[in-house]
This record gives sequence, structure tokens and C-alpha cells, in this order.
Amino acid sequence: MNRTGIVYDIQNNKAVVFTSESEFIIVRRRKDMNIGQQVSFENREIYNPKRTLLLNAVAVACSAAVFIMTFLYFRFFISGNSGNVYGYIGVDINPSVEFEIKGDYRVLKMRSLNREGEQLAQEMDVKDKKIEDAVSELVIKSIDMGFIGPNDNRAVLISGALKEVKGKSSSENGEEETQLYRLLSNIKNNLDNDRIDGHIILIDSEERKHALEKNISMGKYGLYLKAEKLRAGINFEDIYDMSVSEMIDKLNKDEPHRSADVSNPQTPALSTPKPEMPTPEMPQKTDVASELTLIETPTPEPTIKPTTTPVGISAKESLIIQYYSRDKNETETVQGIKYNFIMKNNTNSVIDLKNVKVRYYFTEDVSLSDLDAEAYFFSCGNPQDVHCMFYNLSGSKKANKYLEITFSTGSLFPEDKLYVEGMFHKKDWSYFDQRDDYSYNPSYYPVDKLVDWKNMTAYINDVLVWGQEP
Repeated sequence: MNRTGIVYDIQNNKAVVFTSESEFIIVRRRKDMNIGQQVSFENREIYNPKRTLLLNAVAVACSAAVFIMTFLYFRFFISGNSGNVYGYIGVDINPSVEFEIKGDYRVLKMRSLNREGEQLAQEMDVKDKKIEDAVSELVIKSIDMGFIGPNDNRAVLISGALKEVKGKSSSENGEEETQLYRLLSNIKNNLDNDRIDGHIILIDSEERKHALEKNISMGKYGLYLKAEKLRAGINFEDIYDMSVSEMIDKLNKDEPHRSADVSNPQTPALSTPKPEMPTPEMPQKTDVASELTLIETPTPEPTIKPTTTPVGISAKESLIIQYYSRDKNETETVQGIKYNFIMKNNTNSVIDLKNVKVRYYFTEDVSLSDLDAEAYFFSCGNPQDVHCMFYNLSGSKKANKYLEITFSTGSLFPEDKLYVEGMFHKKDWSYFDQRDDYSYNPSYYPVDKLVDWKNMTAYINDVLVWGQEP
């Protein structure tokens, strides 16, 4: 019997699939499988549960990923096959092209954005192909046609934007942006090798519209806005003739304190801020054609509360945290507490995430050694770059423990956002009652919007910059 599902996790030669019957099943991995992809499989491809070592991971996934998988399920199985435009993926090498994609991440249409792109488009037929395959094919074709030479700087910029949908809530946009970032990361990972250096950038629908009005790709326009914000010395008149490699090099050289790679998976996606000035009048061009990662949680002795003496970037509300605790079907009593949040850089400076801490406060009569935490997604790197530790908290009537979340890599650019998804639980998977947890937000997705949540706190260099401690 032919069955369908979404690939949730891949480990060696096995894949964990969440089926349309709401089951997690382990199947033999095929070469064409990617996380987040809709796949079909036969019963003969299913592993015998008695012989697999992944069952514990699947049990964790079942409890921890209800929200993630419900979102993926509805988007892929209900809206994903509607044939309507879901979003846009741009590729800048020079050539520059843009793909319209459906909700199942397959190509509806490819259009060129310059003469070189037109030459490529004439050689390719990518309709209904997976976008990852279409971009890979485009890069290979660019090499074959000489657009990428053996001695060239091989930067490829992959940009993404969602289609504007009126009336969509901020929580829906936030989650869809997270999924779009996952897609961009998958595309980049498929490209990276000794000949290609991939970079990714998120664009909003308004910025994409401005880019097309000015006959420039949304990816290069996003880099320009980033340069404007950071005063990196890139004039708009120059970017028509600048290559992606030149723009990225300029950004890096003019901001030496940043990470050396502005859009490596170990650093953030360059989701572009809206400029604080009117869009400049610009010259027109005429050549445009129409992994489940388990986080170890050591149990250190409680630490004193951080100092409030400013160190470096320490202004109040330098960071903003948006958070919600549950989806619509969850109750206050759960086996695992989600700490999913969005964090925004509210300054005009680049923030090194190694200096950032985030805390989630709760009340529970359990020893620290009986608690565990997992991270599932980190938009500025890999899940293993997120680290969780539990601490006891004394002197407060509102909480007796907190989870502290830190990062081993990444930078957050002005007005950029990062996305973290994860959860924590007791080792015996017994229940929490969240009603007495200080950081618990009883609102839920998608009825209520994501809100600025001050019952979670954030610190830069141990200085409180967001929220209120209990």
C-alpha cells in the first residue's frame, strides 16, 4: 500500500516520517529525501520497530513536535497542493532568476531577471520540480554555460519571500517565515561544496515589491538594505554592476566585528529590515524580463542574578522576545513545555549571540538532574548550537527554577529576527502543570498573535536587556 507523510528527521540510513494518519514511522532513507519534504512510501520500506534504535528519538519527537508537525501537515496536505503561489525563491549568481513556488515547495514558474537569466531559462524546464532540485540544476547549468568559471569567486545568493496575504496574523507569518528559512537552509546545504559558496537571505513581501519596481533582484536589494543599515558604503547606483561576491565582501570588510560570512548557516539569515528613510529614487535598468538534537543539561549550582552594570550593548529592550506556549489543542497540563520564541535585535548594532542568554521561569518540585531539554530549530545555526541549563531560583514567590538558553555561534543584525524551537521535560515524562509557571503564556496559536513577552528575560553580557525577573 502506498502511504504519504512529511520527513521529520533523518539519521544515517533511516528517516522519521510523520504520516497523514498522524503517526511517526521509521522508513529506509532514499537519496532524494530531505527534512520537511512530502514523500510516499510502501509498507515494505518500514523498519521493524524491534530492530530499530530510533524509537526513543521518535517518542521524544511525538511529544515535542506536535505544533511543528501539525503546521507542516496542514500546510502540505491542505494548502500545499492548491496550485497557488506560496512564495518566491531568488537565485543570484549573475545570472539572476526567481522561482514562484507552491505550498509543497514545487516550482510553478521560473522567470529571468537579466539577460544571463534569460539564457538560462531557455535551457531549463523546472515546472513542478522540487525547488531544491531546480536550484541545483540551475547552478549546474550555470557552470556548464560558463557563468561560473573554475577560478571565479563562487558565491551564490539564495533569497526567499512569502507571498503577501492580507489578514494573516503575525503568528502565522512568524511560523511561515521559520519554515521558509528551513527551506532556504536545505537549498543551501544541497549546494555547498568545494566549488559553490551559498548564502541565504529572507526578504519581506514589501521589499520584494520595491526590488522588482527598481528592476533589481530581491536578494541584491536585501543586501543593499543591509548595507544601508550598517553604513557599509554601498551606493544603490553601484549595485546593478556589483556581483553578489563583491557586495558580501564589502559588507564583511566594512564591519570587521561581524562574523566573516554574513549568511553562512552558522550565522543568521539576512532578513532585511525596512529602511527608516524613503526608498531612494534609483536608475532603471532595461534588461529585466518579465535534526532532532538532544541537548545535554548539566546541573550546576545556582548562580547569582546578573549585574545591571552596562557592558557593551546593554540598553533596555536592546532585544525583544515574542513567545507563546501552546497550540489550540493543548491544555495547561503537558509532558513537555515548549520554549519556542522569536528574538529581535532592536538596536543599530550587530549583536554577537555568544553574549546572549534567555531565561524561561517555572515552578516545579523536581531536582535539576531529573530535567532534560531539546532544541529542534535554530535559525542562526544548527540545533546543537543551542545550549540549555537548568538552575534553581531562590527568593521568589513566582518561580523556583529557570531554564537558561545560550548560543555558541551566530550574530544578529539590526532589526533581524532569530527563531528558536525546542522544549524541556522530565526524564520520566511525567506531567507539568503550567498554570503556576511565571513564563507560561496561556494564549495559543493561531487565534492569538505572537506578543512581546516580558515574563521571559534576555541578557547581553549578563546585563538584563529584556523582560522582568520574577
